[in-house]
Amino acid sequence: MTLRYLACLLFLLTVVSRLNAEGPLHPSFFVDDGACPGEGCSYGRWKVKKETVLRAQPDPKSKVVSKCRVGFEVAALTGQVHTAAGKFKVKKKHEDFSPGDIIWVYTYLGEGFFKVWFNGNFSEQDLGFSPWGGSAGSRCEVEGYCWGELEQELKFTWWVQVRNVDGVVGWTLETNNFRFGGT
Repeated sequence: MTLRYLACLLFLLTVVSRLNAEGPLHPSFFVDDGACPGEGCSYGRWKVKKETVLRAQPDPKSKVVSKCRVGFEVAALTGQVHTAAGKFKVKKKHEDFSPGDIIWVYTYLGEGFFKVWFNGNFSEQDLGFSPWGGSAGSRCEVEGYCWGELEQELKFTWWVQVRNVDGVVGWTLETNNFRFGGT
């Protein structure tokens, strides 16, 4: 009984010390409802360039409910960005951040800004790079501005909920099959 008690106590001390050292635990995966990633991203009228499958839920294994046909317009209603947390390590002092701080990166918002988690809170921060930049989104490209580095390329998917010409509402990952802004 005493050995089990000591093992539990050791485990709790380890967890508490980790929380104190790194702050509250960040989400390892985040679904950002209503998000539209990137500069100029908007919902509304989109023209179908390539036949596109619509699913019942924002899940690649979800049931197919309909298709969007080439040449027709759809109404892009909303979206979700699904992101695995990216680890951004601060390399030099920047605003309230110090070298060695870890910022957890999620949704790309455009113009270098991301939704991030730091010390138990979400905020928007300019990290100085784009996930679609020449560095494949893993590092800052303007050396004088760089204040940290993403450990690896950000992994995210963008699901869009659309209503097709038949009035069927469904979800798709195939955003490249549309031209934004309708005709």
